[in-house]
Amino acid sequence: MVPQPGTWYSRGTRLTAVVGEYAYFDGRASAAENFEERTGIAQWNGSRYIPVAGPASSYESATEYSSHELRAELRDQ
Repeated sequence: MVPQPGTWYSRGTRLTAVVGEYAYFDGRASAAENFEERTGIAQWNGSRYIPVAGPASSYESATEYSSHELRAELRDQ
């Protein structure tokens, strides 16, 4: 993954899980967002992963003490 200027992941990206041809990745637009990165989905195009969806809301939330609170989301289908 390569950060792209002007996107929500312009400062940095990190692959977090690969499932077949898809990967989840974390990204941020600025240094200030380092503690609350957002998640996107990328697809393998034969030579690299290309972002196809996102961002989803952050699942790590920084506390006032700089630690992280993990959050989950329950959805009815």
